Amino acid sequence: MVGNKLAYSRFGYTHLCVVHELDNDVLPSWSTHEQGYYCLTEVLTQASGWGMSSGTTIILINDCCWIKDNLNPVAYRQMMHSSYPVFYLRGGGIYNIYSNENTTWTVHTSLYEHSQDTVQPETSCPSNVNPPGTIKTNINGIATKVSSALTVGGKTYDGSKAVTLTAADLGALTTSTASTTYATKTEMNAKNDKAKVEGDILIL
Repeated sequence: MVGNKLAYSRFGYTHLCVVHELDNDVLPSWSTHEQGYYCLTEVLTQASGWGMSSGTTIILINDCCWIKDNLNPVAYRQMMHSSYPVFYLRGGGIYNIYSNENTTWTVHTSLYEHSQDTVQPETSCPSNVNPPGTIKTNINGIATKVSSALTVGGKTYDGSKAVTLTAADLGALTTSTASTTYATKTEMNAKNDKAKVEGDILIL
């Protein structure tokens, strides 16, 4: 399935989505549920423009269920010279495709060539580029160092590893008495009532 040219968006990415839900509209031989199968592939993709950009693609979701061999029936590619988006869709299924652009899609069941790029049907669905597992943030992983390290009690934290501070690191704590200033109502009236006095407390 090939779409028309991706727009060169200053916002960066085109949002594409392919989905099929359990609704008994089609029962391919590779589905295992009495109402068919489920799949959802959601993509952010950047128009390459014959090398104008890197044509970055991010697969946000790549999920499927009720399929005999557990192979996702959807995969995404881009024809990098023409910036044509391409979805490989497993035969026998029905798929709904959504886009935030006015994209027109054409099914190709034989070799298709455009601007020195070619796509053709495959005997098995290709694997997706940049699957979700490679782009999810590993919260428990190693953090990138911060640009400005913080030093407290002789210990420096730069984000690369955890730093534990103890009471000994902080040293003896000191206290100081805060100065208090009060004003009378007469003094405040002389200041055009820019603040007010309630009891002995000055409220600005």
